[in-house]
Amino acid sequence: MSDKKPAEVVILGGGVFGFSTAYHLAKEGILSQVIEVDSIGAKASGKADGMTPDALGNFFYGGSSYAEGGAKPIFVPLGGESYCRFPQLHSELKDETGVDFQFASGPQLNCALSEEEEEIIKGMAAEAREAGFNVEWISGDEARAMESTLSEEVRGAILNDSGQVEPYRYTLALAQGAEKMGVNIKYAEAVGFRWEKNRVTSVMLSNGSEILTGVVVIAMGPWSGQAVSWLRLKLPVNTLRAQTLKLISSKRPQYQINFKPVMANEWPHVYMLISPRVDGTMLVGYTEDRTETWDDNRPETWIDSPSAEMKDIMMEQAVRFVPILEEAKLVEQRAAVLGPPPTEGMVIGPVPEWANVYMAMIGDNGITVSPAVGRIMTDLIVGGERAKKTMEEVKTVIPKRFIKPN
Repeated sequence: MSDKKPAEVVILGGGVFGFSTAYHLAKEGILSQVIEVDSIGAKASGKADGMTPDALGNFFYGGSSYAEGGAKPIFVPLGGESYCRFPQLHSELKDETGVDFQFASGPQLNCALSEEEEEIIKGMAAEAREAGFNVEWISGDEARAMESTLSEEVRGAILNDSGQVEPYRYTLALAQGAEKMGVNIKYAEAVGFRWEKNRVTSVMLSNGSEILTGVVVIAMGPWSGQAVSWLRLKLPVNTLRAQTLKLISSKRPQYQINFKPVMANEWPHVYMLISPRVDGTMLVGYTEDRTETWDDNRPETWIDSPSAEMKDIMMEQAVRFVPILEEAKLVEQRAAVLGPPPTEGMVIGPVPEWANVYMAMIGDNGITVSPAVGRIMTDLIVGGERAKKTMEEVKTVIPKRFIKPN
């Protein structure tokens, strides 16, 4: 059984990339159907730290996997584009849906804790300035003059701009904005594709029904490898579990504070962000640890629950760097599975060998680049000169590791 009228676009995944794509397409008059197996923003999109830096904090500062892969030339402009778009999106979506996703922006201190980090981070600040970012290196004393809660361990810091959103509210706002323009959200499990030659013609669901479609967008996060397998391809996905804490305290920092050890290769990774939020809470995190027994086809191995060990690590480090947080109370602990693609750091663009299938997947920083990703997927689907121009933009992150199984 199949829907009689084909959907213009079927989007697999009800996270921030799926709904950013649906929203931007709808603005162009192109309606889609979003298929989500769980609920809006149920996985990483609703549990992220929600930071929207101007790309500096994710690239020039902190040993990023994107810098190590081939994604740096695209991630920096996408981060910059998205950073500039968030204020507009906040106003637009609040007017359209009534959902306030609690956007705010202000200074961020990216702190160095050792002589080695200080040398490396100063170099990154110089590179960021050359790339056009408004950044400044300040001494530890200058940082403490700005933010008196910092410990004496801070040797210096990059001062740059950063923004924040509440991730679930942001994802919900995109979903409701798209829905109000005619996008349909269907809660179901996709289990396969039908195709003719190199074009997918329908998406098969677990209840035996099918959805006819002209275009497919895969935006399933670490589960995207499953959908790729339905296309007789394989894309390795190395998964991580990320965790953050939400705290409340009568005393809290004034500024966003970031400690990101640039030389740390051990597990778990600890990237300490201390972020005062619009609602009076603080977000603290985050840690990344590897999920040792991940298997796309075995739900019992999906490790996305919080761990007491990671909570203790985050609290210990937060109090170490900002001692007043010793009085803070835990409100919420968030955990989510991330799926950074191998080498390239992100997958954005057409799936090789398929004429009407696109993918949008990134390990972390999905919130950071989501406005730009929605625009990119829309350009590619609209076609013509827009698609041609955008293909030049994203060709460096179309993966070379899609594999044909034997």
